[in-house]
Amino acid sequence: MKTLIVEDDMMSQCLLAKVLTERGHEVVSYENAEQAILAYQKQFYPLLFVDVGLPGMDGLQFCKWMRAQPNGDNVFIIVATSSGQPDDLGEVLNVGANDYLAKPYDVGALALRLTIAETQMKQFFERKELEQTLRASQESFHRVVRAANEGAWLLDARFRTESANPQMAAILGCTVEELANRAVTDYLSPAARRDAEQVFAQQRDGREVKQELRFRRKDGSECLAFLSAAPLRAPSGEFTGSLWMVADLTGRKSLETELTDTRKKFQAQIRDLTADLNKSSKLLQTESGAARQDPRRTGRARRGNHRRIEQGKRSVASREPSPQRRRGGVAKASQGAGRADRAAEG
Repeated sequence: MKTLIVEDDMMSQCLLAKVLTERGHEVVSYENAEQAILAYQKQFYPLLFVDVGLPGMDGLQFCKWMRAQPNGDNVFIIVATSSGQPDDLGEVLNVGANDYLAKPYDVGALALRLTIAETQMKQFFERKELEQTLRASQESFHRVVRAANEGAWLLDARFRTESANPQMAAILGCTVEELANRAVTDYLSPAARRDAEQVFAQQRDGREVKQELRFRRKDGSECLAFLSAAPLRAPSGEFTGSLWMVADLTGRKSLETELTDTRKKFQAQIRDLTADLNKSSKLLQTESGAARQDPRRTGRARRGNHRRIEQGKRSVASREPSPQRRRGGVAKASQGAGRADRAAEG
């Protein structure tokens, strides 16, 4: 482990460096805080030994500076105290030190404190790693929630809002800020609150819930939505809250209503057409039956039709000129044409 020693007393500095090197540490030593700051800005050191009585910037000021750095929370700091420095040892911890050692150093006591410190450091760094992993997971979760099409509602153990995405706020007709710390029941219709109590009980029992739920928007209008709720639990098993994913069903219900109305209209038209077809079929059956019972009526009707057709043909023929009349008309036309020609020659 890379370890930084900031100690102005050379004997103490060499003793610390020897003990730490024997325990496998990579040690770098400086005599004042200003040099240590320049070194730290170039290289991260997870373990620091700092003398409280440094020249210039003292050890307590250096601790404050260290904790203010971007990666300062991930450093384990042990402060070496002298007799009467500081007056209140609580001040050492207040500036961010994890532990302290009294000077002058005793090799046996130093080895023991280092063993304790190394155990604490292991737990400390494991906790920091878990915190970083958790922070990264939370950031990934929030990115997914913000990009989701559905509303996402993170609730605490009392079913009050811890966070919500803009989609959830839009479903309820309000802003994300207006949802902060609000109870779920504030956005439920009176009838839906009874259903919500059952949902709350199931969530506390560790059961997931998937059902329709009627919410009440900020303007008082109601919104039907589909709820997918997952309970959240601590490692101990204690219920800590719930994640609700909410899909607005208002548009889908409108389409379903339109589809139902259209289906009813088509069914009515089909019934009307079926009735007409049945009526026409009955009429055809009636006429067909009548024809089979009185075939003479059918024959007389056919002969009557034939006579009418023949009479129509003779009537048309009587209106046409005979062949003789047509030939006489042609001769007269020829004589008239000859007289006209002779008159033209004279």
